[in-house]
Parts: sequence; C-alpha cells; structure tokens
Amino acid sequence: MDNKTFDKIHLLIRQRERVLFDGEVKAFTSSNERGDFDILYEHANFISIINKNYTIHNLDGTKTQMNIEEGIIRVRENKVTVY
Repeated sequence: MDNKTFDKIHLLIRQRERVLFDGEVKAFTSSNERGDFDILYEHANFISIINKNYTIHNLDGTKTQMNIEEGIIRVRENKVTVY
C-alpha cells in the first residue's frame, strides 16, 4: 500500500524511563471512562486519562495492541502523545 494514499498522524508513546513508540501511524484506538475512541488525522485537540489497552493502526495495515493500566493521552495538531 502506498503511504501517500491516506493521511497519517505522529504518535509518541513514552514511559518515564524510555520511549516505547515514536513514528507515523494511520490511527490510534484506546478507552477512557466513557468508552472506546479512535484518534484519526485532523482529530480535535483532546486530553484524557486512558485505561485497559490501546491499539496502534500501523501504516502497513497491521495492528499492535498493548495493555495499559492507566495513562494520559494528548492530541494536538495531528500529534498524539501517550504518557
């Protein structure tokens, strides 16, 4: 698949000690107290506490799912940061 055929977002996932992911993705899915949500290209600015798990929708069409007890997500100008 040609990466130019869709819009992408920059995703940074970090713990205190290290960066777990830093790159371009198609989308990011997670959950908060209101339920599941997706972050896509041109998503509104957004801050939330996330829980349960998250899914990275990679540019090549694969998905990477990780469990998380709790974290904070910040979305701003097509950049997603998870702490």
